[in-house]
Amino acid sequence: MNRKRRLLASEVFGVKRRRVPGPVRADPLRAEAGSAREAIEELVQLFPRGLFEDALPPIALRTQVYSLVPDRTVADLQLKELQDRGEIQVIQLGFDLDAHGIVFTEDYRTRVLKACDGRPCAGAVQKFLASVLPACGDLSFQQDQMTQTYGFRDSEITHLVNAGVLTVRDAGSWWLACPHHFWNPPSPARYVRSQLLDSSAH
Repeated sequence: MNRKRRLLASEVFGVKRRRVPGPVRADPLRAEAGSAREAIEELVQLFPRGLFEDALPPIALRTQVYSLVPDRTVADLQLKELQDRGEIQVIQLGFDLDAHGIVFTEDYRTRVLKACDGRPCAGAVQKFLASVLPACGDLSFQQDQMTQTYGFRDSEITHLVNAGVLTVRDAGSWWLACPHHFWNPPSPARYVRSQLLDSSAH
């Protein structure tokens, strides 16, 4: 990992480093056309796993990626390409439209299977991971899409919501979310986002 970019990523999560006295000048790292993938890799390594008892996949906020890839157009294009290639998933953290978390697909799959193992929702979750996740990298899903395109029954969709894999957006529409079976704050998605934002602010 590039040392300079790693130091910048640490600052995003609030890890302080010693400043060497010298003339004030622009930070050249923020002017570089960095890779969104590298930014995500650096950020997820700094994800506070212990805070969530390692029950969640390491998450990076989209806003944190923007801190390392300051050209948002470039960042969004690269993130979309990673989504289309199935390398990452974008999940919803709360009800704000810009409350997006980014996880690597394999990390997401592993944690979801662990969270749902032995539960009544396991069959529906396995079906979702096998049929929907590889074919569709979207953040949101519609009723017709789930029932007609992917063949889910209403009861299976209910299982996905109960498992935390989907969260209700509005009637007949859901966001991709992150299971929270092993930890129980009052509002799981908002709690994750608030902890990551707090880390970034310090």
